[in-house]
Amino acid sequence: MNPWLLWSISILLLVVQAFYAYSLACFCGVQMNALKKKQLAVAALILLERLITNECYKLWNTPYIIHSFTCNLLFLGLILLVFSGAWEKKLLTVVIMIIIEKLAGSFSVSFLSCLILLACRFFIGNPDILFESWLVDLLGVLGLGVILLLLRCLSKPFRQMFLHKPKKWFLTLAVPLLFMIAVIDVVNWAASNGVVVVAGAIGVEYGRIESNAFFSHLAICLIALLLMCMAAGYVFGMDRLYTEQRSKEQYRSQVDFYKMLEEQYRQMERLRHDMRNHLISLQGLWDNQEWDKMGYYLGNMTKAGSIDVNEEATGSKAVDALLYSKRRQAEKACITWECEVQISRDCGIEEFDICVLLGNILDNALEACERLPEDTSGYIHIRVCSIKKYLLLEVKNSTDMKDLEEIRYTRKEQPEEHGLGLLNIHETAEKYNGVVNTEVGNDEFVISVLLPFGDTAYDGKVTV
Repeated sequence: MNPWLLWSISILLLVVQAFYAYSLACFCGVQMNALKKKQLAVAALILLERLITNECYKLWNTPYIIHSFTCNLLFLGLILLVFSGAWEKKLLTVVIMIIIEKLAGSFSVSFLSCLILLACRFFIGNPDILFESWLVDLLGVLGLGVILLLLRCLSKPFRQMFLHKPKKWFLTLAVPLLFMIAVIDVVNWAASNGVVVVAGAIGVEYGRIESNAFFSHLAICLIALLLMCMAAGYVFGMDRLYTEQRSKEQYRSQVDFYKMLEEQYRQMERLRHDMRNHLISLQGLWDNQEWDKMGYYLGNMTKAGSIDVNEEATGSKAVDALLYSKRRQAEKACITWECEVQISRDCGIEEFDICVLLGNILDNALEACERLPEDTSGYIHIRVCSIKKYLLLEVKNSTDMKDLEEIRYTRKEQPEEHGLGLLNIHETAEKYNGVVNTEVGNDEFVISVLLPFGDTAYDGKVTV
């Protein structure tokens, strides 16, 4: 073998290992919101740790189980010591990186080995080439390349997934994945100790090294692929389960809130029903010129019925109560409020679902306006109307967001509630086969929801 080629492969392996260490540090840094300087320092420490442990493994012929356990422990200790944040989150981050490293590395190296063995069998005719050191190093380079690609692709999805989760969630995910790492180490230990899958019990293939190696690598490919599917399904499934659970909890709280608003609206309706008697009483006070009593009486009426000249009247008691409540919040925060609502009487869309959509949209709009600088006046413009056989809900509000990507990150005091409002909006729209569209531009956020009417819809409208 050309010594220059060996040196080239060794240098390439070192460079790829350096990039790999940097990718591991960046993956952790993204999850922990660490600075670039800290990521570079961690990358250097990871590279140094990997080089030392690999040399010790080759020099002292350390058993694979001990070598793997030592590497994992040193890596975990480094991440726990250097990065800040909850140790449960750091533990899960390290476990996921080890899972990716072991499974993707094992799968890619074994898959390429199978291809090389097939090429040797049918074209080259020299199966011993697979056991040469330079090819082993080259396969290691390719395996690290696959891992680098996966880490780059999964960094942002995992960052989004790790946001707004409680410590218990991280620990619940980490424990089963630790068991999976142990299973992977046992499989790799067996392979490193010559435990192979025999090609066949009888026939000419029995005992042939290249055949046994091919089926052994094929078995490792299948096991790694199965474990990757299991790990991905478990992690993303748990994330989906947690999000749905939080969404249902918020949904139930919204039900209670809207019931309360509807009860308040009923009180207003009772006051209107008694308005004739109140007018008679006021007329008597007017005739007797009892101005103080008349003023006190009017004050009690306003307080009891929450009468307001700008009160919404959509024809739906629950929607009226919701809009009234949100408008009061906007007025207290000095937010300009414009509301134009046209709802078909029998559009086939449940009153409660309209409240869910408007409630979540307006909560987000109010929150966005309240985040604006003090010298900036916020506004909320609401438009609900019918377009042919569709109900359009559109809300525009001022915002400090510059890009839709900022929706993923939160500034809430309770970050675990972030994103649940939009999830409720999308789920409610999907219930009616509707669509949701969001846009950001010119310091304005626009969300539009288009819902098709039911079969019983007609064009009767109540307009504000």
